[in-house]
Amino acid sequence: MIKYIKTGLLAASLLAQAFFTQAQLTPATIREYLLQPVLPGHIALPYLRQVKIFYDCYQYRPAWINDDSARTQLLAYLSQSAALGLNDSLYQYTTLQSFRHSTTQLFTVTDSIMAELQLTDACIHFLDELLYGNATPETGYNGLDYTPGCISVATLLAAALQEGNFGSLLQLYENTSPGYIATKSRLGQLLRIQQDSSFHSQRPVSSPAVTCANKPLLYKLWQYGYLTSPIDSLPDDSLKQKLKEVQQLFSLQADGILRPNLMKELNVPVEVRIQQLAKALNTFRWMNCLRQQNKWVVVVNIPSANLLVYECDTVVLESRIVVGKKSTPTPLFITSISEVVMYPYWTVPHSIATRELIPMFALNPRMVAANNFSILNDHGNIVPPTSINWKALKGKNFPYTIRQSTGCDNALGIIKLNFYTPYGVYLHDTPWKILFNTYNRYYSHGCMRVEKIIPLAHMVLEGNAIAMDTILQKGNLLHQQPVTIPATSKIPLLVLYNTSWVDSAAHVRFYPDVYQKQRY
Repeated sequence: MIKYIKTGLLAASLLAQAFFTQAQLTPATIREYLLQPVLPGHIALPYLRQVKIFYDCYQYRPAWINDDSARTQLLAYLSQSAALGLNDSLYQYTTLQSFRHSTTQLFTVTDSIMAELQLTDACIHFLDELLYGNATPETGYNGLDYTPGCISVATLLAAALQEGNFGSLLQLYENTSPGYIATKSRLGQLLRIQQDSSFHSQRPVSSPAVTCANKPLLYKLWQYGYLTSPIDSLPDDSLKQKLKEVQQLFSLQADGILRPNLMKELNVPVEVRIQQLAKALNTFRWMNCLRQQNKWVVVVNIPSANLLVYECDTVVLESRIVVGKKSTPTPLFITSISEVVMYPYWTVPHSIATRELIPMFALNPRMVAANNFSILNDHGNIVPPTSINWKALKGKNFPYTIRQSTGCDNALGIIKLNFYTPYGVYLHDTPWKILFNTYNRYYSHGCMRVEKIIPLAHMVLEGNAIAMDTILQKGNLLHQQPVTIPATSKIPLLVLYNTSWVDSAAHVRFYPDVYQKQRY
């Protein structure tokens, strides 16, 4: 086994010798070891299958034990884990620490093989998380059965070592999307602040004063990189401008007024912000294969209430959206957009019908017609609302369907994008466009109202968009029926939840944890 030298004369004597001793490794010894049904020495290799693929590609030659340069480069890569939003304590940490501190002793062939394989396992684990993320984003439904893995990490590593470009591996294969790069930069800024000698626990911002006398405010502005020092002295006008910039960081109204909502965001510990940024980085990695394999990918992020359409690494469309409020949250899922419905009916969900509409209709049945609703029985026939005893109806005793007719006043607007999920939600237009001008757009019953629904529908229909434009030009005719147009090709749709995210210009922002999903 690997033995770690800690104290005493024996330690001093051994450390005075070479970095570590080793029994000679050959391809034959490594191959024989890996072909055993159970590896000797109780060695734990979480990525054993990929380790075996690697050595098969590498002709079972030792990659690290006999190569100081490759081993040094591997240790250098792993030392960057925190700046990459990764956790190096998961990568065979004890073995790696023994190499970092020159305390490794390999007395037998088995010792050398175990160390060799643990280094390979650590490298593959690190590269796998660098390429594909260290966690799968929460989704209640994965209709694409998507799992990232467009490149075999084991074969990639073997090729890099064989071709002599292992030292350029991160440069060649790390995510290059602008949003990823900006998020990584913001993470690096906070990590540097955290390691600065001036960084310490600071009392929270509690005063609304935007002056240099408000020391906790100055400290927080320095912490986020808006001041060069926590003791900077600025004129009040300049400080107010800095405050506007930090308000934009938290997606708040940029007016230079220090309100309680901004104080709350400023007082979030920097450790939490680091975890939020790391989560966003790993989300970018996780969805990277999907972006590279499809012409377009639509990504909705709930806390930021925005929609981005990616063409590979480039955002080609951004739209503000309205998402579900806390009591009726928008579900998280992966699916694909299958069709565009022009002038859709809105079939009112049972929960909305019983909680909101029945009490209104019980007070005044004329509200059915006034809001363009129809009442349908079990056979799909329209029932006169005046013939219904609304006051006798309860949640479980409601044998009707409420449907809103087509038109500009329809809750779904004039366009709906269909996709399958078990949740009965859509991307759709809305007659209430004023809500797009608000900052925290959490108002819906779970569906997603899209400000730029027409450009998005054009992308879904691509070669058949003229059919939609023709229908739109005719306008909403009397007794207009819904028109369904199949998507030219199904576009992947991801509905995700990140409290740190970017816009189309790759500006990193922090957002409220509106559904209280984050646990830091």
